[in-house]
Amino acid sequence: MKKRILLADDEKELLSISKRLLERLGYEVASSFTSARTAWDKLSEGEISLPDIILTDNDFGESIYNGYWLAVRVKALFPQIKVVMVSGSKQPDPLPEILDAFVSKPYGLENLTETLNELVA
Repeated sequence: MKKRILLADDEKELLSISKRLLERLGYEVASSFTSARTAWDKLSEGEISLPDIILTDNDFGESIYNGYWLAVRVKALFPQIKVVMVSGSKQPDPLPEILDAFVSKPYGLENLTETLNELVA
């Protein structure tokens, strides 16, 4: 059974590229959103099926609803969902407990594969 992934990134082009990469890796991209707030609203209200993994950008432009905001809420209500933060910023050290993994932008097939394989192993 394919693992289901929810994508959240304010850059539509990156959502499209990420979707293609993930599908090549054998994942099902169940949902994608350009807003962390919208992703949370859909999840928490049961409007979409729960994913196995959320791959979220941290920075959503001017919005106060960023990837960490989403991760905190997801882990509080759905602790079984793995959350992977994607960011152009340096990886936090140590990694916050609410995150299961961190991937630096720009990312490619190899480092994304390695990260996701570790989460689903």
